[in-house]
Amino acid sequence: MKIDKVIIWGHFLHSHTHSYIHNGFYEAFKYMGYNTYWFDDNSNIEGFDFSKSLFISEHQVDFNIPKREDCLYFIHFLEKDRYIGVPDNNLINLKCAFRDTLRDKRQNSNIVIYPLNENNIEFYTKIDNNYVYYMIWATDIFPERIQQNIDNIRDIINERNNRTINFIGSETDPWRLVRLFCNRNGIDFIKKGASFNVNDKNNNKSTEENIELIQKSLIAPAFQDRLQVNDTYIPCRIFKNISYGRMGITNNELVNKIFDNKLIYNNDILTCIKQGIEFENIGIDNIINRVTELMYFVKENHTYINRVKSLCYFINNFTNFNII
Repeated sequence: MKIDKVIIWGHFLHSHTHSYIHNGFYEAFKYMGYNTYWFDDNSNIEGFDFSKSLFISEHQVDFNIPKREDCLYFIHFLEKDRYIGVPDNNLINLKCAFRDTLRDKRQNSNIVIYPLNENNIEFYTKIDNNYVYYMIWATDIFPERIQQNIDNIRDIINERNNRTINFIGSETDPWRLVRLFCNRNGIDFIKKGASFNVNDKNNNKSTEENIELIQKSLIAPAFQDRLQVNDTYIPCRIFKNISYGRMGITNNELVNKIFDNKLIYNNDILTCIKQGIEFENIGIDNIINRVTELMYFVKENHTYINRVKSLCYFINNFTNFNII
């Protein structure tokens, strides 16, 4: 059956941390020419034709999603009992590569998890008659915008503020250490985002505003708390910050391995901060060479266009649907 529309269901932008993933899919499908729509459980959907739709949603916001036999569903942490009457092959459990592959292997020792392609960042298996599709997230800008940042990299470096660290997200333990470091060293720490209130105009920033804040920051780490590091969770922030024109800085060894060990990595947050600041003083040509190599890597491999293409390949090869 041919899919003729894409429906993102739930988590309107800035309402939840997963809203940025939904926005990535929404913008990418639109960019690639698909008929793409965004609804949530409170939307007025009277009269809308949902036939032959690809739905992408998340288990906290899919209560009122239309359940149809002629639609395909990718649901983050699928709760199958909500989809009575929908064929098993139409229900895909969408999960995070690495983190959830490890979790599922612990809980289902007999399963085999297969790589989707040679990139080894998307995988699939079957559990309880349902496919499970594992993927990592991506940057929220597209190759053309990344190329613009590459072309302007010298200006980006020259315009950074050496006395301010900007952070967009939830202030977990590592970021409290960053704040403490800043307080002790006369550096301003400015936090935005993660209020998860769509009406919070002060904290909610557009993609372009995020780009500007990250570009002007002294350093732009993608620090994670210990649980995420131990769970091998790959944050979208690392792809975003690099695509915006900043050196990748991480306390997650697996993140560094994905970039062929070319990031600034240390499992100690304070050491990593110092190494990041030292990097900003190695000379502009050296910075440009190292950062642009990473930017090209993200441009070619880690946008939501890449994720949508892989998703479409999976649909065409492992389901009863096809999407062109």
